[in-house]
Amino acid sequence: MKEGVKKAVAAVSAVGLAAVVAAGVWAGVAFSRQGNGGNDDFGQQMQVTPSGGNGVISLASYTKQNDEGRTVQEITATVTPPDATNAIVDWSISWGDAQGSWGSGSQGDISDYLTITPESDGALTAEVECLAPFGTQAVITANIRGYEDIKDTCTVDYVQKYEDVTASIAFNGTGSDNVSWTLGSSTSVTAGFLDAESESDLAAYTGSGSVTADYSDVYTIESGASSVTVSYAYTAEYVAALEKAGITATANSYETLTSSLSGNTATLTAIAADELLGFDGESVTDEEYDAYRTYLIENASDVMLMVKIDVTSNEEVAGGSKVYRLKFSDIGSLVGNIELSDSNIKF
Repeated sequence: MKEGVKKAVAAVSAVGLAAVVAAGVWAGVAFSRQGNGGNDDFGQQMQVTPSGGNGVISLASYTKQNDEGRTVQEITATVTPPDATNAIVDWSISWGDAQGSWGSGSQGDISDYLTITPESDGALTAEVECLAPFGTQAVITANIRGYEDIKDTCTVDYVQKYEDVTASIAFNGTGSDNVSWTLGSSTSVTAGFLDAESESDLAAYTGSGSVTADYSDVYTIESGASSVTVSYAYTAEYVAALEKAGITATANSYETLTSSLSGNTATLTAIAADELLGFDGESVTDEEYDAYRTYLIENASDVMLMVKIDVTSNEEVAGGSKVYRLKFSDIGSLVGNIELSDSNIKF
């Protein structure tokens, strides 16, 4: 050990030092997007990584909730040797050199994004809170008071956050009667029904689509989607509609659609409309199909189909699951009570 370091350590005293806890713990795995009080809990995306210490002072971090219910990091300094005297630590936080989504020269005042608060003046423990997403890595420094060169550091990152998902599915028939379903922020969807007057018309439709997982624009560590899965299920009301066509189905039993993932977007291919709507491989007469459509028209206000999208993320970031509830529109109209009063009309 250098002579200056030996003198510094001799000048520091052992005061109730906390045991070092596991290093590199971070708070980005909870799925809830909001903390208590309805405000974003940005600390969930904060990742603190201690540098490992220098033999005199070392830092460790663990996640906790503060009195307001927000996710924060508690940083603990451990001084060696344990019988040192007057162990007093000064804490600071500043922007580092590693650039994230902001790029160089885009940093604001760090106190608008991150704060570090010692338990008391010179304390061995400090609390770090994230006030807003940030796009440049920050550095926490803890040094022995009076000896600025005897220090340890932690890096602080903001891990890209999963926010939402959007999807679209398009069905193409034999003619120009194509139908598109858009699944956005609202989980209640009115979806146009396929222009099919028989089961064979329905079988002529094929579908394709895409699903995109949306992530935050500001970050120092990019996450992104590791998987996106799309599945569908029938409601009890839709099962009742299929029964009119002589088809037996199970409600709330999800089937997965085939997809391939590139970046944050999953591409859906070869969606058979008759399979999606429960007619695949079934022999249905025109009368049975008419009874099925009639039931849909009479119950157009009911949810018939559920589409579930599950997203998992990289970097241990929480993804999410979203269920869209589809009602069908443009099914057709019921015709009845027609009277022909003109005797000159001939058929």
